[in-house]
Amino acid sequence: MAEKKTTTRKSAATNAAPIKKAASSRTTAAKKAAAPAKKAAASPPAAPVKKAASKKATAPARVLTGVVVERKEASVDWHDVNGAQDAMDRALPLALVARDNYTGMARSMAPLAEVAFDAALLFTNSDGMPDIRRDSFAARQWTADLLDGVGLKVEDSDDLDEKVRKESVRKKLSQALREAMSPVRVLRIRALDDDPEQMAELFPGFSAAADIFKHYDILPKTQAEIRAENYQRRALLQQAGAAALEEGESTAKTISPERSAEVVRRVRKSVAALVPSSFGAVTHDEAVELRKEIKEARAALLKIEKALPQ
Repeated sequence: MAEKKTTTRKSAATNAAPIKKAASSRTTAAKKAAAPAKKAAASPPAAPVKKAASKKATAPARVLTGVVVERKEASVDWHDVNGAQDAMDRALPLALVARDNYTGMARSMAPLAEVAFDAALLFTNSDGMPDIRRDSFAARQWTADLLDGVGLKVEDSDDLDEKVRKESVRKKLSQALREAMSPVRVLRIRALDDDPEQMAELFPGFSAAADIFKHYDILPKTQAEIRAENYQRRALLQQAGAAALEEGESTAKTISPERSAEVVRRVRKSVAALVPSSFGAVTHDEAVELRKEIKEARAALLKIEKALPQ
């Protein structure tokens, strides 16, 4: 009887072995599937950022600047958006160049900004419209993976100095990309005024670029245009001040009583010549300063008005 029991236990152990081995294989496969990518070197080549194609049903595709565009929900993974991987493949080598030239690199960033805007048009925001502000999860994830792909992903194995270096370069490159995309976005949307068919396809219900800018609350001007307007506005203000003074008069204290009335008239004419819309693009700090100067000017004019004889 003892021998039979022993034989039975051995047989059971023999039969159980394959089950245990199969479980081990599944565990190994799971570990392999979850293993992270190898750490990028300090200046690595662009790493491909890919994912298996999604089997989800997709909306009819359309083409924009060589990229296949497709409507998707704002919360989807960017890998599941048709055309997003193509945009990533084109962006990675450009991001490598930008990574090594992000200081004073408006020109080197321009090609990358064009591709990044193409990618933004692929994704949709919570309104179901192209995510040109890049607020959606997919758009932000795409940009983060782009930065990871050029060796800027902070790894647990990185020492402190390397982590600080990567975080610094990543922050600067991300900021440079945002700044470079601003004029690209403005010019590309403006161009839709000359392509009504494309506008209707991308932005249904809109018939003018101005309406798109207003809907997205985007300033319809490039930074270069804003700087030019600021320069022109300062020049107008200087001209207004100069028009009120004669040669040799630098401050109000030097104006003679005989000319005071004429100066007030000139100031009024100069201020009336200013175009209010020219001040629409001033920065917050400039607006605060201008309000202070206007308040002081108003107070000075009220004193003059009170001093006038009845």
